[in-house]
Amino acid sequence: MKYYSVLWIDDECDKLNDFIVNAEQDGIYITSYKTAKDGLKALKENLDLWDGIILDGKFYSNSENEKADINALFSAKEELVRLQSKRYIPWFVYTGQPDLLSDEMFNKWLNGRRYYAKAKADVEGDEDQMFEDIKKEADKQIPTQVRHKYDNVFGIIPNSDNLLLDILMGMEQNRTNVPEYFNEIRKMIESIAIYLNIKGALPIPFESSNLSECSRYIGGSSEFPVYIQRSFHSCVQVCNDGSHRSEIDKKVRNNEIRYLLRSTIFELLNILEWCKTLK
Repeated sequence: MKYYSVLWIDDECDKLNDFIVNAEQDGIYITSYKTAKDGLKALKENLDLWDGIILDGKFYSNSENEKADINALFSAKEELVRLQSKRYIPWFVYTGQPDLLSDEMFNKWLNGRRYYAKAKADVEGDEDQMFEDIKKEADKQIPTQVRHKYDNVFGIIPNSDNLLLDILMGMEQNRTNVPEYFNEIRKMIESIAIYLNIKGALPIPFESSNLSECSRYIGGSSEFPVYIQRSFHSCVQVCNDGSHRSEIDKKVRNNEIRYLLRSTIFELLNILEWCKTLK
C-alpha cells in the first residue's frame, strides 16, 4: 500500500481519533494541529514531504484561547496560494459546521470546489470520498511520486528526508548536470556516518573533517558488506571537497560525464537500504 502524509488543521482534532484511525487504514497518515499558525509552520518546514492538507471549516488562527471561526480558513487558503510559487499542496475542506454548509459567502468562496462533510450520529459523512480524492490529487505531485518510487529509503536517517527527496527529485527530473548535488550527497553521507556511530557500527565519532577516516575504517572492517564498503568509498571520493571536485564539477556541468551524479546517487541508496538492517 502507498502511504501519504497529510496535515490536518481542526480545533477539535483531539476529539476525532476515529477519523485518524480510519485514515491510517486507508494509507493516509494524519498529523493534526489546532491552529493555523502551528499547522502552516509545520507545512512550510517540510513542504515537499506533505501530500495534502485538510482544513476544518472553523478553527483557531493563532491560539487556542481564541474563538474558532471561518477567518482562519480564509487566511490559511491565502497562505497556501502564496506557497504555490514553491509548491502546490492539494487542500481539502472537511467541515461539520451546518451553518457553513448553507452559508452563501462560504459557498461563493469555495468557487465550485467541493467540501467534505463530517459524519454525524444520523448522517453519513464524506470521509471515504475525501480519502480517495486526497490520494488521487497527491499522486499527480512530483514529490509524492518520487517518495513512492523510492519509499524503501525514507525514514531511515533522522532529519534527512527533506535532503534525500531533493536529491532524488533532481535525478528524476534529469538535472544530472548540476554538480551542487554532490554537496547534498556528502551531507547525506555525513548524516549516515553519525547514524552508524550511534548504532555502534562505526566507533569513530564523526566530524566533518574526518569523513575520509570513516571511509577507511568501513573499507577495512568485515562488519560491513563489501558492496557497502565500495559504495561508501565511492561516495566519499566523488563528493569530498578538494581540487579533484573542481575538475569533476566542471565535467558534470559540461555533460562530459553524464552518469556520474546518477551512479553516485544509486551508491547512496545502496547504503541507505543496508542501514535499515541495523538493529
